[in-house]
Amino acid sequence: MRFLNWLYDKWVTFAYTNWLRPRARQGARLLRNGTRSHGRIVGIRVRTTGDSDSHTTRYEFAVDVTPAAGGPFRAGIRQRLQHGDRVRLGQQVPVRHDEKRRRAIIDWAEMLRGWGLDSADVHEMGWKPLGKPPEEGIDDNTLPKLKGERADARIVSVTRMEGLFGTSQNFHIELDAGGRQLLAKREYVPIYARHLLEPELPLPVAIHGDRVHVDWPAAAEARPGSTAPPADVAATPEEPVQAVTTTATDAPSVEEAVAAAPVDDAIEGVSFDTWVAVEAGLVKDRIAPANYDEYARRHGVPAGRWRHIQAAWHERTLADWTVGARFGEAYAAELKRKR
Repeated sequence: MRFLNWLYDKWVTFAYTNWLRPRARQGARLLRNGTRSHGRIVGIRVRTTGDSDSHTTRYEFAVDVTPAAGGPFRAGIRQRLQHGDRVRLGQQVPVRHDEKRRRAIIDWAEMLRGWGLDSADVHEMGWKPLGKPPEEGIDDNTLPKLKGERADARIVSVTRMEGLFGTSQNFHIELDAGGRQLLAKREYVPIYARHLLEPELPLPVAIHGDRVHVDWPAAAEARPGSTAPPADVAATPEEPVQAVTTTATDAPSVEEAVAAAPVDDAIEGVSFDTWVAVEAGLVKDRIAPANYDEYARRHGVPAGRWRHIQAAWHERTLADWTVGARFGEAYAAELKRKR
């Protein structure tokens, strides 16, 4: 299997060689020469192209980009992401963009290096700048249409299925809906929701006869996880294994891991909570970029230091996934909070 994986990587590298694809060359140049800025994924759109015999899944992202100089802007990006099961709504990502801010690309290789993951140098493959970014939230029409009774259920256990060439992307998920035992059979879990396969985690479901499906977009919007890694049962193994099962007695959940790593260290006197409040306030109050510093100063940020402090907090989210996960949850809650 290691040989097959190696052979596949070589084939991918050849098949997506830059000189064969003009747009890939543009993406490669943008990765090398573009302006580096911080970004946050605020929208994910998933579509399929092709027919029933041969099709590919296409991922498009809305990314709010915050350059070191000038005002923020929203970029629409279509891009393939290796180890895509780590992409999350609300995730902080490094971005490269042109001076006119018409084209941007996620520097996913930098994200992988931060996680200690190897990567083939093909991240510009499938890249395309979008004139109209996806809407905020998750729009995924590749999943089965939900029918029947809606309910809230909690996960009891998860079993990953075995495929012909190793573990598959489908799972048996045992659920409890107010004492009612349910089983989502061979449930496909999209990459943006792989962190949700934790025991005791609540999920919205649709029950139609003896079939149960999870509303994965709604679940991921409610608990985006930011930079949370895939749950252990959903992690991609290097070697084929038998079906892996987690139960409520296994490893801590994402929420427990985040709670065990509180963010106590302020940056230039600006606490995590203050940073989140200002970030959300800039959006809720529709503050013009020229007034960012004054707005931040009124909320306790040292005068003239907002850009530097904001960049430092962003760097911390890239270095520690628990900070990113906490930020994603806190930012979403702050945006919804009524004054």
